[in-house]
Amino acid sequence: MRARQSALILVNYWRSHLFPADAQYIKKNVARAEHGLSILTPLGAASGEAAVLAAMSSSQL
Repeated sequence: MRARQSALILVNYWRSHLFPADAQYIKKNVARAEHGLSILTPLGAASGEAAVLAAMSSSQL
C-alpha cells in the first residue's frame, strides 16, 4: 500500500511537471495519498495487515 501511495504521488508530480496547465487537476488526489502515506508509514507489516483486516471486518457489519 505504501508503494502504491508513493507511486501515485510521484507520477502525479511528474505529470504535473509535463503538463503545467493541468497541474491542479492532475494533483487533485495527491493530498489524500500523502495523508494515507503518513498513516501507513509508522506501521510495520504485521500492524498494517492487522489494520487492513480490522477495516475489512468492520465494513461488513
